[in-house]
Amino acid sequence: MKCYFGAMERIGIGMCGAFLFGRRSDASIPLEHKSASRSHAVLAWQHGDWHLMHKGSTHGSFING
Repeated sequence: MKCYFGAMERIGIGMCGAFLFGRRSDASIPLEHKSASRSHAVLAWQHGDWHLMHKGSTHGSFING
């Protein structure tokens, strides 16, 4: 998934592993907005559910809003 301010491109990520969101060049899910940190958040499949773990960025992480 590539995320841009106001638009997203969907990709399949399966149901395993962990995915880093951020501006880093090696991020699993690159964010290209200036408010995103280099290592913004991690989305991980754990114990049968998806979990979003905020990595301490200044602007926070939000789901559905």
